[in-house]
Amino acid sequence: MSSSKEWSLCTKDKVFLERLIFRLMNWNPPGISIGRIKFVESIVNKSELIHLCRLAVKSFSQQSSFLKIPKESLPITICADLHGHFFDLRRIMNASGLPPGQSWLFLGDYVDRAKFGVETFCLLIAFKVRYPNKCFMLRGNHEDHNTNMVYGFFDECIEKYGDFDQHLAFLSFVNVFNHMPVIARVGDRILAMHGGLSPELNDKTDFVKLLKPSFVPAKGLMCDLLWSDPDGDKAGWSTSNRSVSLWYDQTVVKEFCRKQFVELIVRGHQVKGEWRKRGYNFMAEGNLVTLFSAPNYGRFSNTGAVLNISKEVS
Repeated sequence: MSSSKEWSLCTKDKVFLERLIFRLMNWNPPGISIGRIKFVESIVNKSELIHLCRLAVKSFSQQSSFLKIPKESLPITICADLHGHFFDLRRIMNASGLPPGQSWLFLGDYVDRAKFGVETFCLLIAFKVRYPNKCFMLRGNHEDHNTNMVYGFFDECIEKYGDFDQHLAFLSFVNVFNHMPVIARVGDRILAMHGGLSPELNDKTDFVKLLKPSFVPAKGLMCDLLWSDPDGDKAGWSTSNRSVSLWYDQTVVKEFCRKQFVELIVRGHQVKGEWRKRGYNFMAEGNLVTLFSAPNYGRFSNTGAVLNISKEVS
């Protein structure tokens, strides 16, 4: 069983990706070591960005909205929100191992809110295109045109690439976002997404209807998978205080897992309360875990966490 349709790269593109990965993994722009917070010129030039995004669209187009990661790809490390924490991403990946030696699943929110969303996303899609059965990526709620206009990624692209044929750099990234899957099954018993559950998610869900390419809709299944949150204080399903999507409680989680034969739901999207000191939080008697992988996020002095899934767990 394969996680995606056959994807074939020519030798020239393999070399392009490997060289780009090497440069990004070893890039240290001036000022970073002394903590200056500013935009810097990206190491990925305009022509490289356009070519990389075209390859990424082709690669993501081989996958459905529901990504199935086979047991053969395990063990795997699951990483959640990064929000442009490029140098933290490199430390995380170096600590756990790089593809193709180590498999990875990323849960989205690669951009916005920090200064290195371009480099973060470029590195990950380069890994994903070069090693499609070892690096898997889901879409988060920040992989969205409208959200990027508010939370910084559009501005970052303009700072680094200028107007560039009427925002071609930014629109190239958006085109990649619109082709990304939104939910993954890892092995037989683990389900992963960025946000969480949806009232429309069950064994009869027709993921073919989640057409790609697509913007993030204001409501419905895709919206919930990217935006919903677990909230233990409200029974069942309730309206979220984000003014988009829903809250769900532990009874919803446990009932879903029982009916769908799922042992664990892995999601990101939040860092809150006391658990931000450790970077993760279990609820629903261990049926759901929330991860947040970007340390020292915004005003929080939080720890970043990833989840390692062994072959035996699947």
